[in-house]
Amino acid sequence: MDRRLTYAIRRLSDDPRQRTHLPLLAKEVRLSGRRLEQLFKRQTGVTFVSFSRELRMQKAESLLAQTFKSIKEVASETGYKSVESFCRDFRRSNGCTATAFRERFGIG
Repeated sequence: MDRRLTYAIRRLSDDPRQRTHLPLLAKEVRLSGRRLEQLFKRQTGVTFVSFSRELRMQKAESLLAQTFKSIKEVASETGYKSVESFCRDFRRSNGCTATAFRERFGIG
């Protein structure tokens, strides 16, 4: 895997709460935004946005399953400014609401 892409993935994985925008990350690895997006797609099979969203959803699932934090807190800790956006993305990603997901683990 390209070392610049490895760096970008590590940077995204380090803190899902920090919304890293493609142009800023591309500048860090000295590529154009378009070129970094092409690398992401070619080497991971998904777009930058999809990859970033999936990382944030994995973090959200972990928080919902293991903590008593509110949905609003989980949304904030995974980089969402809007609870509504978080809930929409969570349902799209998991096929259920965050509350229903949490109930599977006996938390709620």
